[in-house]
Amino acid sequence: MRLQIKNFAKIKEADITLDGITVIAGENNTGKSTVGKILNSYFKAFKEYPIQINSQRDRRISNFIINYVYINDSELNSNNSIDELKQRVFLYLSDKSEKNYQSIINVCRDDVCHNSDYFDIEEAKKLISDIVKVSEISDISILSSIVNSKFSSAFNNQINNINNQVESELVISIKKSVSRIVFKNNLCTEINLPIRIVNSSFFIDNPNTLNNLTNNNIRAKSQNNFVFRLFRDNLFSSFSDEGQPDFISKIIANDKLNEIYHLLENTGIGSIEKQENGHYIYNSKNLSQPLEILNLSMGLKSFVLLKSLLQENAIKEKDILIFDEPEIHLHPAWQIIYAQLLVLLQVTFDLTLVITSHSPYFIDAINLYAAKYDALKNCNFYLSEMEDNQVTFKNVTNNIDKIYEKLADPFDTLDTLRYELQEEGKLC
Repeated sequence: MRLQIKNFAKIKEADITLDGITVIAGENNTGKSTVGKILNSYFKAFKEYPIQINSQRDRRISNFIINYVYINDSELNSNNSIDELKQRVFLYLSDKSEKNYQSIINVCRDDVCHNSDYFDIEEAKKLISDIVKVSEISDISILSSIVNSKFSSAFNNQINNINNQVESELVISIKKSVSRIVFKNNLCTEINLPIRIVNSSFFIDNPNTLNNLTNNNIRAKSQNNFVFRLFRDNLFSSFSDEGQPDFISKIIANDKLNEIYHLLENTGIGSIEKQENGHYIYNSKNLSQPLEILNLSMGLKSFVLLKSLLQENAIKEKDILIFDEPEIHLHPAWQIIYAQLLVLLQVTFDLTLVITSHSPYFIDAINLYAAKYDALKNCNFYLSEMEDNQVTFKNVTNNIDKIYEKLADPFDTLDTLRYELQEEGKLC
C-alpha cells in the first residue's frame, strides 16, 4: 500500500510506503500523527462503502415512512403499516410503474389512515416525491458526505493548510487500485476511483480509552470509541452478522498467539473481566483482589488495551493498526517489550502497522525485533521534518541512523551543559 499526501494540514508533501511496519519518527509538531489519522479516516470512510451508501439512503427513506405513519395512523398496528409501506415503496423504486405508484397510495389510504375521510392524497404524494428525491441522490454525493464526516471528525474541520488554503490531495494505492481524494475549504470536492475497503483499522493513541468501560459520563459521550464499542454489548467483532461467535477464527488466532500470550504472561499483564453486574475490572494472578480500571497505571493500561483486543479476537489478518507514540507512558524496559509485541503481532496476522515515535529505545527495538523475526524487509522508516512551517517526510529506511542522530540532539545539549557546569565548578 502507498499513501501520497500533498498540502494536507501542515504536511507539504509525503510519499509513504505501508507494507508491514512503517515507523515515522521526528520531533513534536511535525505531522507524524496526521499520517495515521489520514489512513484511519480513509479506511473508516471506504470500509464497505457501497453498504454505507445504501444504509444512509435506506435510513432516510425509512424515516420518511415512519414519520408519515406515526402522524396518520391512529390504530395500534403502526409497525405493520410501516412494514407494508416500506415494501410498496421499495418495489416502486425498483419499478416506477403507475401500478406500483398507486399501490403506495392505496396503502396510505387503507392501511395507514384506515378511513378515506382522514386520507390526504397530497400528503401521500409528497411522501412519494420526497422518497424519490432521496433515491436519486447520487452515490458519489453520499460518499463525499461520509468522507467529510470521517475526516472532519478526525481533524476538527481543519483539513486544508490554514496558512495557504490550497487544495489538499490524497492518493491511496492498494495493489493495482489507485484512489484520489481532493479537499478544498475543508470539504471533500473530488473522489476518483474509490477503493472498497474490507479490512478494519484501529487508531490507538491513548491508554485511558479503557476508562470508558467504568465511567458512565465518558461512556455516554464515547459511542465512536472503538474499545467502548467492543466492550459495550460484550459481543466484540468476533461475532458474525447472525450474532454467533466466530469460534473457528478465534481458535486459529489463539494458535498463532501462543508466543505473544507467553510474553504477556512473563511480563505479568492481567486481563479485563466483566462482572455479573456489567462492571469491568482488571485481574491478574499477581493480585490478591481485582483492581478498578481507573486505578491502573498508564503504562499497564497500554499493555492491557492491546491484550484485550487480542483476547476478544478483534484483530483480523491484514487489518490496519495505527499506534500514535505508544511508548510515551512506558519505562524504557517496557518500551522494548511493547516493541517486541507489535512486531510479533504484525508477523502473526500480516498486519499493516503504522507507528509514530520519538523514542530511540523504542525505534531501535522495532528495528532489531523486526530483524529477529525476519520482518525487516517489510519495514520502512521515515523522518518528519519542519521547514518554513511545512512538513516533509524523508524515507530513511536505508539510513536509519538519521533518526537516531535527530533524536540524540537533546542528549548532546545536556552533554554540552554538563561540560559547561563542570568547567564553572557547579557540578562535580
